[in-house]
Amino acid sequence: MIVTLVPHEALPKVWAEVAPLIAKVVTRPEVFRTTVLDVYDWCLKGKFHLWIMVDEDTKEIKAAGVTIITIHPGYRALLVLFGSGSDVELWLDKWMQILKKFAAECDCAVLEICGREGWIRKLKKETNDQWCRSGVMIHLELDEPVAMAAE
Repeated sequence: MIVTLVPHEALPKVWAEVAPLIAKVVTRPEVFRTTVLDVYDWCLKGKFHLWIMVDEDTKEIKAAGVTIITIHPGYRALLVLFGSGSDVELWLDKWMQILKKFAAECDCAVLEICGREGWIRKLKKETNDQWCRSGVMIHLELDEPVAMAAE
């Protein structure tokens, strides 16, 4: 399995195959208010990083993931926002190893994942890393959005 970061200029070449994988995640009701087109746009602008997992023999994209660097008071983190695909046992450990190296190169102190509970089981099974649950993300739908003051 090949795990690679997609350069911004190559995004249009792979997007037709990647979009359905990303759609499986962003269309979930508990996910951020994000569309597939938002992900595409932010990847093109370099705000998000698109990763693909490609079968070496068939050249089929088996999975895709999206990361972003977040800046917290006191540290930077590489956050995995979205991940979707098949044959997770063939690529998950390799992707995590690559992400750890990428995070270090970007001066990130932490690798974070925002996702379903099942990711904890998968990560513990497929990697030798000691992933810990640090919390959950919950949400409340507001009747009317609150306007934010310009900064």
